[in-house]
Amino acid sequence: MVEVKGELALTAARALILAGQWELADRLLASAHSSDQAERAALALARAQIAVELRQWRGTGDPASAIDTAAAVIAAAADREAAFDLDLLRLFRDYWAELAPADGTPPHFGPQGRDTAVLDEFRDRAGRLTAAAPDRRRAARAAFYAGLIADNLRGEPGRAEELFTQALAVCRAGADDDFASEALRHLGGTAQAAGDLQLARHRWERSAELAQQAGWLPLALAQQALLAELTAEEGDKAGASMLAREVRRWATALGLRRLESQAAAIESGR
Repeated sequence: MVEVKGELALTAARALILAGQWELADRLLASAHSSDQAERAALALARAQIAVELRQWRGTGDPASAIDTAAAVIAAAADREAAFDLDLLRLFRDYWAELAPADGTPPHFGPQGRDTAVLDEFRDRAGRLTAAAPDRRRAARAAFYAGLIADNLRGEPGRAEELFTQALAVCRAGADDDFASEALRHLGGTAQAAGDLQLARHRWERSAELAQQAGWLPLALAQQALLAELTAEEGDKAGASMLAREVRRWATALGLRRLESQAAAIESGR
């Protein structure tokens, strides 16, 4: 196997991850080499991110091994920022496991049927990470995760909107389009829940646009699915079905099973 320099591999892998080509990105990172401890930590962290995203988007694999490997490499490098990023990744991994069961059943939103102590620990972990963040952007990412927990697990949309707005305010135009797209996706959800469909559409269309600008194909498709749902909610069933059909085709090609099922349900009018 040809070895690739670490910095070049990280840049190329990032583009492949955004395109939903996780296995290819992981193979590329596995072929990378570096004598720099910080760079080795970044490579291991990127492979852990891939494992988490495969679980999130495709429902496949178990990220535990990749996370454990990254933890060991990061500890050897004594890289404080990478250690913080890994803690954020662990938080998201655990949040996603709580939200979306590994057996492929639909995500379970809200606090009903959940242990209050578990929900409080999620909230507190996110709060501790926000307070301990080594820089403003990482604090914003931790606040964003706190918003996910407030919105999707704890059933606190008002608090979630505050946190998503806080995270969005840190985003730099052109540099953080992927992060801004995520924040706007969830801010659109709070607007829809409040019955403001016009604001929800505005936020979701902007989220889709930013995901496209960042080259983040899975998120762009997920946004199109939300817009298809909203189009149906607004009464345009034919328009919703047409948009959902294209999302379903792309989701099938990329192996995004939950998104494929979501789009198929919209397409059929279910």
